[in-house]
Amino acid sequence: MQRIALAFIASLALAAPAVAQPSVSASVSPGLTSFNGESGASGTVNASGQFEHLFKDERVRLVYELDTGDFSTPGNWRFVSHSAGGSYRFTFDEKAKNSLYVGGDGYVRRNGDAWGAADFNGAGAFANIEFRPGRATVRSGYRFDARRFPDSPAMNQTQHAGFGSVLVSFETRTTLIGEISVGSKHYEAVSSRTEVLAVHTDTETGAVTSGGTQGRGNAWRSMASISLVPVVVPGSPGSSAQQVTVFARVAQSLAARTGLSVEVSRRRVSGEIPPALVATPAMFVDDGVYDDLFASDATRGGVTLKSIVPRGIELMGSIFWNDKRYGATFAFDEDGVAMPDVLRRDRVTTAQAFVTWPLFPARTGAVALDVITGYDYTKHTSTSALYRYTAHTIRIGFGVTY
Repeated sequence: MQRIALAFIASLALAAPAVAQPSVSASVSPGLTSFNGESGASGTVNASGQFEHLFKDERVRLVYELDTGDFSTPGNWRFVSHSAGGSYRFTFDEKAKNSLYVGGDGYVRRNGDAWGAADFNGAGAFANIEFRPGRATVRSGYRFDARRFPDSPAMNQTQHAGFGSVLVSFETRTTLIGEISVGSKHYEAVSSRTEVLAVHTDTETGAVTSGGTQGRGNAWRSMASISLVPVVVPGSPGSSAQQVTVFARVAQSLAARTGLSVEVSRRRVSGEIPPALVATPAMFVDDGVYDDLFASDATRGGVTLKSIVPRGIELMGSIFWNDKRYGATFAFDEDGVAMPDVLRRDRVTTAQAFVTWPLFPARTGAVALDVITGYDYTKHTSTSALYRYTAHTIRIGFGVTY
């Protein structure tokens, strides 16, 4: 499946010059990751592609996105996700300062053996409104999603989400953004606590293994399969959870094509607990479905510096910190066994540095070719042994945009 996805991305890139109206972008990013100073490194390849078409004076937007890759955690943690959708923009004035966007999309995710039971299909619909009074931009919107897990019906869910945001630009080249988002999610299953979709057994004997936390921990090395503990009770109303997130960002232009931004956010959850979480691999990014946003309170902050220097070379560096407290998820010990008296709490620090080098910009015309080199640092501490590691990743990738 991953080879097919990579071949499709390559075909998008090669076909781009023959298409007049649509825009196409694709990237392939091989990387090497080292954990906790271990000798040797694990190799991975991540790739993504997007096909977008605007027409009817850019009122109609159609888009298809593909994302595929792997993780360095022992086991088959590959994934392929597809999404396709569209939107229509209604304007309320001649200058198109006030607009309404309505649309929908469908998506499919398929995973490797390590988390194949967490495959899902989904569909969503949204409506967003935008006003631009003076230097400000005011946005608000609503989105509905329904997701179905063919092998784990206890995780079937519907989600409602709404947001409101204000962006203000000043003559000092300062931009302020404030946003509040709210949401609710309903699950078909019920549970007295959040179960984790994983069993930790020896891949050969089937016996629960034990050992220390060297490297990524023996719990990761003994990951063999996925199972689901919560069940759907006939006639039960299931369970529902809610969350509120407040977000703020300040961005400042420091010089020509150089900017600094600082952001913070705070999330609080309430209601019933999610019945299940997926045991995600090391360095998995919080995505809201597997590492469920409704399962933990969180505080997050970060700083990003970005600059474009001569020859169009783009430099970017960032550092982020995240503290997540899970209200009803037990931590795992070094043997991969849940500890009923310890709740999971994660603290994650990440740092990134990337350089994007344009290739032959004077010769490629409408096609932009880039080489992307980068370094990732991740330090993950947790009450759960599954999530205690320090990782260093070096990437050298290739991107094309039309």
